[in-house]
Amino acid sequence: SLQSALYYRVNQAGTASLCRVLEAADPPGLKLVVLSSLAAGGPSREGRPIRESDPPQPVSSYGWSKLLGEREALKYRDRFKVVVLRPSAVYGPGDRDFVEYFRMIKGLAFPVVAKQKVASMCYVKDAAEAIALCARTEVPSGEIINIAAPGAYNWEQVGDEAVRAMGIRARKVGISLGVLYVGSVASEVRSRLTGNISLFSRDKYREL
Repeated sequence: SLQSALYYRVNQAGTASLCRVLEAADPPGLKLVVLSSLAAGGPSREGRPIRESDPPQPVSSYGWSKLLGEREALKYRDRFKVVVLRPSAVYGPGDRDFVEYFRMIKGLAFPVVAKQKVASMCYVKDAAEAIALCARTEVPSGEIINIAAPGAYNWEQVGDEAVRAMGIRARKVGISLGVLYVGSVASEVRSRLTGNISLFSRDKYREL
């Protein structure tokens, strides 16, 4: 799909191109901090949070593109310092995914998916601080670091918090996984027809 191709073009090919330029320039004291994603590691296993040492098992094109981007950068770990950061779902100013969800809630109704799983989240300022810390401190070259808040949450809990923050009453609308999947396919079709990148896709469905 258009979206998947863009993922690989930016996350894998773009990282490889940048690393070649950096190697040729050879600036002194170079450290490359790669902003990857927890999607590169894949979902958690055995009821515990995923660890950096776990074999990566991405379930989406986005996750695979991020993992391949990591591998492109790590080829240069002995040439210059490379640190890989894997933030979880990032929320805060500038984010689009959470904003769309909050708009639904502001409309006084929000979807609650059956059998939904929990996910790790990370506030954007914490992600930015992690990047700055890795740039300033001594971290072994080739290190991979997961970034997330201590707890894990599902979308219903996020919706409940948004309702409290906005001081409104919103009705919860139950949605089955089947309906959610059909919605992801429809969103992809609309993306192909319009040429616009879709915020929801089968990739997002698999990650959820």
